[in-house]
Amino acid sequence: MLAYYKTDSYTHFEKMKISIQKDLSETTKRMDPIECLRLFGLTRFVEVVDKAGMIEELQSMIALTLFAPTNEAFERLTENDTQRMLNTPITCRALVKDHSVMGFVKLHFDENTFHGYLDTEARSMLGNKATITHRGAPEPKMVHSSSAPNAAAITLYNFETLSGGITIIDAVLGSSENRPLE
Repeated sequence: MLAYYKTDSYTHFEKMKISIQKDLSETTKRMDPIECLRLFGLTRFVEVVDKAGMIEELQSMIALTLFAPTNEAFERLTENDTQRMLNTPITCRALVKDHSVMGFVKLHFDENTFHGYLDTEARSMLGNKATITHRGAPEPKMVHSSSAPNAAAITLYNFETLSGGITIIDAVLGSSENRPLE
């Protein structure tokens, strides 16, 4: 799985990070989370949030961290996962809640001098434990949910919004994709 972070999707978000940090960092801090998702082209996740009827709910939250899967992550879902996770507004709501944490999930440490592992845990709005594993540089950060521990996701990009933060990840948490946290 760690080989993934050398792929085109990861490289795309790394390049985007460099340009956005200079041009849009102050703008994104004033945007609501849905505007930021649209800015980054995460249209599939926005569609799921809309189908769940949660756009206004997420926009109105005082403090929120979203773990937003890329469009490619949704494309990789199996037919079974698509039916199970995206079939109805109720299942979409559960998916959005599993990717949402009330409050800010942020660590402050120097990634260049950090060695070893550091885990940060939070509870998703669905009640599942979300664990963010930080490894020493240059390894990527990974996220997994207790709803499906073998579907770990690599963190591609983090940015701040008006009400918290959004972490773009490369997998849909809770999917049956077998990518264990290594």
